[in-house]
Amino acid sequence: MTRSGGAIQVSRCAGCTRILLCGQLDCMVDGHVADLVVQLRESPQLVCIDASQLRFIDARGLGALVRLVIHAARPPALLRPPPILRFLLDVTRLWHLFEACAPQGDLAAAARNGQPEYAAAAATRDGVR
Repeated sequence: MTRSGGAIQVSRCAGCTRILLCGQLDCMVDGHVADLVVQLRESPQLVCIDASQLRFIDARGLGALVRLVIHAARPPALLRPPPILRFLLDVTRLWHLFEACAPQGDLAAAARNGQPEYAAAAATRDGVR
């Protein structure tokens, strides 16, 4: 789903829903986030939010991210958040909403470090199935 400089891509693999945030996360993605919230309520899968391609996030975008998090079946993993998102999560103290965070490493490293449920997300990201 692409809107005015921002996109949210969703992919699913065995046991994991991967949400890739691209470009800008702002008011233009609200409608798509509402659709995702409905999907997340109905799915027991682990959610991995990959923020590696996020370039801008404002208050509405942060609110949309929080809505995704609180409606997931369990706390999602936040993967490779860029400096702007790390700053916002520090200032707002919202880090506690996420089960795991792989700040600079990749998903495969998270899987090797005692988080095997992220291995499927790593394989999806790397094009391996």
